[in-house]
Amino acid sequence: MRSEEMPLGLVEFEADGTVLYYNRDSRDDSKGVAPEMVGRNLFAELMPAVPGEQLRLLVRQFLDSHAPAQSHLLSFARDGSAAEFRVLLARLHSRAAQQDHESVLMHIRETLGPVADGRS
Repeated sequence: MRSEEMPLGLVEFEADGTVLYYNRDSRDDSKGVAPEMVGRNLFAELMPAVPGEQLRLLVRQFLDSHAPAQSHLLSFARDGSAAEFRVLLARLHSRAAQQDHESVLMHIRETLGPVADGRS
């Protein structure tokens, strides 16, 4: 996946990948809330490339772990070199009409430099 294709910014989505909220963080004029992304599938439509599988796996592992939050570093090829991204995952819980609802909040941003320790 090229870094230009990474869904940078803040995304709230359900476990099945349905986008509930998306606020872009890009270097161009497309920055800001993106209501046209709501209802689309994060996994099938917004991250279809093979490295997106790595991100999908992290999300699956996060959902299975029951941890309240996780942070990861991912590397993707860009113009022959690696671009590194920080991925933060957090659980959101809401209670409406006596039903619990859980969604995932994911923030993806490009790191400014190489990561010294290489941990995810």
